Amino acid sequence: MDNLPVNSNNSVSEQFTKELLNPSIDLVIDYSEIYIDDLIQNEAINEVPIIKTVVGVIKTGISINKFFFAKKLLSFIREFNTGQIDEEKKVKFQQKIYDDPKFRKKATEQIMICLDRFNDIKKSLILANLLKAYVEEKISFEKFVSISISMERLHPSSYSFFISLEEVNYIIGMNLKEIEIMILNHYYYLVG
Repeated sequence: MDNLPVNSNNSVSEQFTKELLNPSIDLVIDYSEIYIDDLIQNEAINEVPIIKTVVGVIKTGISINKFFFAKKLLSFIREFNTGQIDEEKKVKFQQKIYDDPKFRKKATEQIMICLDRFNDIKKSLILANLLKAYVEEKISFEKFVSISISMERLHPSSYSFFISLEEVNYIIGMNLKEIEIMILNHYYYLVG
């Protein structure tokens, strides 16, 4: 994300917000499977302003990491826009993004920094689902930021642990003793 050029008409955060809330990308494509040449040569993808910015950086040869960032960004946008979000809550979120430039910048900066630092495409998908949870008012923005930061150091092999927590109905914010009891109860149930 370092030194990304900013379109003279729109800031990077405005470009990102527009694409996130009203995607112009094809949501059927699995962007985690796209390669550098495909990204550079695909005219349709290159017309997306935020991607145009990133591809411009790639073409100048500044960094191959920008390509990986573009993959994570496209995957994030696709995942966020796949599935259902309560329409009333989505409109409320969109209104907040459009009406509060400080919040928009704070939110998009957090997302883009995390995407930039993630070393695994799956993390961008998880981040998109965390944003959905925030939009659905299942978690606070502070919790969204906290989990996002924690994910940076999370090894992909840890994902199964979180699936296990979900299986025992773990709720974000539970204390350690409650978690231990739930896991033990689930374990004893499985081994019978």
